[in-house]
Amino acid sequence: MPAVILLLSKLTKGSGNLATAERIRQHLEPRFTCMVLDVEKVPDSTALGVILAQNNVDVVIGIHAYHTGRVLKDCLVPSIIVFGGTDVNEQQYRDVERLAVMTTAVKKARYLVCFSKSVLQQAQDLWLSQIHAMVEIFQAVYVNPSQFSVKSHLIDKYQVCGPGSSLTLVTLVAGIRPVKDPIYLLRNFSDWHKNGHERTYLIIIGPILNEHYGKTFQETVNSCVGVVYIPGLPQEDLHAAIKDSVALVNSSISEGMSAAVLEGMALGVPVIARDIPGNSVIITNEVSGLLFDSPTEFIGQLERLLTVPWLKEELVEKAKLIVSERHTCDKEREAYTRLVSKVLEG
Repeated sequence: MPAVILLLSKLTKGSGNLATAERIRQHLEPRFTCMVLDVEKVPDSTALGVILAQNNVDVVIGIHAYHTGRVLKDCLVPSIIVFGGTDVNEQQYRDVERLAVMTTAVKKARYLVCFSKSVLQQAQDLWLSQIHAMVEIFQAVYVNPSQFSVKSHLIDKYQVCGPGSSLTLVTLVAGIRPVKDPIYLLRNFSDWHKNGHERTYLIIIGPILNEHYGKTFQETVNSCVGVVYIPGLPQEDLHAAIKDSVALVNSSISEGMSAAVLEGMALGVPVIARDIPGNSVIITNEVSGLLFDSPTEFIGQLERLLTVPWLKEELVEKAKLIVSERHTCDKEREAYTRLVSKVLEG
């Protein structure tokens, strides 16, 4: 009988954690029996223990040290924790109670997976005693764009004027919540749009994951000419929308490793990203993408991309090379299969 692996994560639609859980499941299923469980449906560690016993689970993989750590901290089944990014980069570890929960779960885990060197460094700073359990596995990316036309969609549903072929789109993909900071660039972009760039639009695509912030976000979008919000698209249509853009933008305050940035790179679309550790570990400024520290600098980088003829080609070539060398599904599959096998061997 194949070993039973439980993937435990928040499964919010459109979230990076959901995408990671599904990708790891697909990697492991050829050799193991895999289950995916929404951690929000597990009230406590006792309930998790019942689920593990009923399903004869051999290994638990928890995605996000706090979200899953609260039920993994007393887990008797061997566990692997995959740091989601916000668990070690955001406010979680500054909360004494949350840090205590994560620390207990981290110390029990057989392995701790980090997507990048920046996440690895932060994890080492927090839990130096567990450095022996830490392993870096680059996040993989898979793109499969459909025939969807985001320009036609904007004209038909959002009354964006003019023939679709004349539109220039800049796309930001993110779940709408404070850490993604999609409001950060809106007013500067809108002013730029109104000042002679009326055919260029900033399109923000993603579900609202924080209702309070989402209300402020929608009010800001409604007041910014040249900015359009699309609540969400099927994955293949999202990839088509990115591919039809002149740039993929990331404005996050914190990232583990942005799936959207990797998707832009894989699709041959230049990335303009906020200069934070989770982005700069993937993107070298003016080599594999463009980085910015302020909304004003973002506009400057966008103008360079639109006016310097050779820049796009050079950025795209290097970005695609990085994806092909580090972020393939084959490499990620091999890494997780090897890790689970080690846990099963004891």
